[in-house]
Amino acid sequence: MIEYYDVVSIRSRHPSDLRVKHWITLNEPHSHSTLGTKVPYITSHNQLLAHAAAVKLYRTKYQDSQNGSIGITLNSLWFLPFSNDILDHQAAHRALDFMFGWFMEPLTKGKYPLSMVSLVGKRLPKFTKKQSKMLIGSYDFIGINYYSSTFVANIPHSKNDTSKPTYYKDTHVNLTSERNGRPIGPR
Repeated sequence: MIEYYDVVSIRSRHPSDLRVKHWITLNEPHSHSTLGTKVPYITSHNQLLAHAAAVKLYRTKYQDSQNGSIGITLNSLWFLPFSNDILDHQAAHRALDFMFGWFMEPLTKGKYPLSMVSLVGKRLPKFTKKQSKMLIGSYDFIGINYYSSTFVANIPHSKNDTSKPTYYKDTHVNLTSERNGRPIGPR
């Protein structure tokens, strides 16, 4: 995180940067957290803190003179319940929490979504009060990369599951692009 913060500081001092008006601290941190690490919750936590530190630096030292804005770009799918069952509706909301809310709620509320807190437990890092305060509102804009939608079915939680927990198991959802043999979306 310190190296990221230092790179942002050095890069922001270059005279050619005055042409840049819209800065993005991170692009798709969800992808970095889930596709390239064995510790997704720690990775995302550190990315969020690095983002907030970069925003603070930019706002303090450069925003007024550059007359620019700074934000973050998040990616998310849209999740539709597989059926009308209330558990599938809850699963769709939970899937959104684990993808979009994982990053957006710390930026707006200073904490992770309740569904993540209850399902991930002690493996989910906690923000200090100072960190929460720094995170809340640490953006001038939010970029959204949206690629697709998916159906979501609930996977019941089993207390007998002794396998190693993972991000994907923590969600307790099954994602599918088809329902009753039909792909999601109009054709």
